[in-house]
Amino acid sequence: MRRKVGLFGGTFDPIHLGHVKIAETIHRQLQLDGIIFLPSGIPPHKTGLQLSDNLIRQKMVEAAIATYPFFSCSDFDLNRKTPSYTIETLRHFYHSALGRTADFFFIMGQDSLENLASWRYAAKLSQYAKLIVYPRSDDRFECPSFLGPEDLITVNAEILQVSSTQIRQMVRAGQDISQFVPEEVGKIIATFSLYR
Repeated sequence: MRRKVGLFGGTFDPIHLGHVKIAETIHRQLQLDGIIFLPSGIPPHKTGLQLSDNLIRQKMVEAAIATYPFFSCSDFDLNRKTPSYTIETLRHFYHSALGRTADFFFIMGQDSLENLASWRYAAKLSQYAKLIVYPRSDDRFECPSFLGPEDLITVNAEILQVSSTQIRQMVRAGQDISQFVPEEVGKIIATFSLYR
């Protein structure tokens, strides 16, 4: 029987409780065997964004998911010297040793789905993974015309009003972020004086 593995990409700068909660919900609702978090190295859709050091972002992800045996972190995108295009990441996993025994589910937010047509080879993504969409608002959203109903799974996830951008702004303003990030992530942010 083939395993069901989620792939969750993002800059994770920083990873926050919203990311973890979404992953927990998807893992439970879709009965996935595991979820691999993929911090992006050079996100093509966020050009000009100054990211924290790759190793620090990886360390934050690993700290956030350390108590979840079914979550793991891959540095595949972090080690790339070129932009982290989702199609290339999905192809890599599809053709990997894991891909011989697993089916993949790529996790994305509603906002990403709405911009999907602008992604590189967007119409081919569903050849390598089913797309899982979680809500970012109560608004209904349209499925791109190149995706069929069999390509897309929508999950009922709690809409958490938190973003990495907000957290960076709060740190800069000297505000408490403890209710938004795992404790160990907060310690890393403080240790490395991130976002100041």
